Amino acid sequence: MTPFSADSTAETLSRCREAAQAGASPEDLAQLGAGLDPDLLAAVRWSQTSARAARPQPDPAFADRLRRELVQAANANAPTQQTPHAVRLRPFGLAEDYAGDPALPPSHALTERAERRPLLAPTRIRPWLAIVAALVLLALGGVLFARRLGIAPPTTEIASPGAPSVETMLDTAVDGAPGSWLPLTVERWSFQQGGSLSIPAVDGPQWLTAKTGSIVATINGIGQTLPAGRSVVVPPGKTVAIRNAGRDQAAVLRGMASLGFALATYDPKLVQKATAFHTEASMALPPGASRLVFDQLTIPPGMTMLAEAATGQDWFAISQGQLGLTLIGDGLPAGWTSGQGRALTPADAIPVLAPGTQLTMHNIGEEPLVLLRLRLQPASAATATGA
Repeated sequence: MTPFSADSTAETLSRCREAAQAGASPEDLAQLGAGLDPDLLAAVRWSQTSARAARPQPDPAFADRLRRELVQAANANAPTQQTPHAVRLRPFGLAEDYAGDPALPPSHALTERAERRPLLAPTRIRPWLAIVAALVLLALGGVLFARRLGIAPPTTEIASPGAPSVETMLDTAVDGAPGSWLPLTVERWSFQQGGSLSIPAVDGPQWLTAKTGSIVATINGIGQTLPAGRSVVVPPGKTVAIRNAGRDQAAVLRGMASLGFALATYDPKLVQKATAFHTEASMALPPGASRLVFDQLTIPPGMTMLAEAATGQDWFAISQGQLGLTLIGDGLPAGWTSGQGRALTPADAIPVLAPGTQLTMHNIGEEPLVLLRLRLQPASAATATGA
């Protein structure tokens, strides 16, 4: 085929591209692009018809300017004649593998010539091929970017910038003891560098949530790393070992529902224990399967959050900041008046609330208010309500 000049090829290519955008048939494109390389014409049809409904269109002015700049650059560097030859590709090799071919520079590990022509590969990139490649990459890049924006919704629910947010750290099913309720305790364990904790097996479920630092949890001899905010459930009858694998201080929240008592082993100089939720060791986990949800609530300074009505099976704890808490309802804890708020700090306990109690939480401090919320619901009730 007699090579086209860069100008005539670009003009023909532009007409074919515009016709493909307008919905021209393959026959019309073949007639309009007479003289063009068939592979190039097929690339034009593919680039205009593939994912047409989904891909975003580039700005026309930007595409036109890009095309002109590419054509100008191609004209400046275009060779007077291009001689295509057939090649057979092979893996990259050493310089001596192709040192005898004067056409191949030492920095390119290409391959020996083939007797037949299975693949047309010009020795240098044609100007019009550079134009098509740029346009195709621009269109496909827009499609991938748009799809990427819709992947993997975040676990943090934020209504708007600066609004309160809810991060669910654990939402799982746990099994209680057959025929009896189990008391619930939630502890906060802090680890200095090198600190570790060993807990023997208990007769009820446990769960661990990493708060800060680099935590490694080993359950029945199988270790796993828990990044901050990640949780894991420990089935009944399994041993647990926790250690700080980093250089900074680390913290873990450990929940347990069990009638028995397990004596943990640790060095008090490196590991400290504190109560995280004031559950008052209540009989919280009912027999059979239940749904356990562990959330972190974050309220910016000056903002207010209205929590769901208490069920009697939910507990709150202040992790950071100052809380203005208002309770509305009957059967409030001793000393509380319906509709009258109180100021609380992390040192204060939020009491267990009667079912139906309404909660209004207001950040009265100057730093973000962080609260932890633990909820338990029998599996039958969760299924009935669609929770």
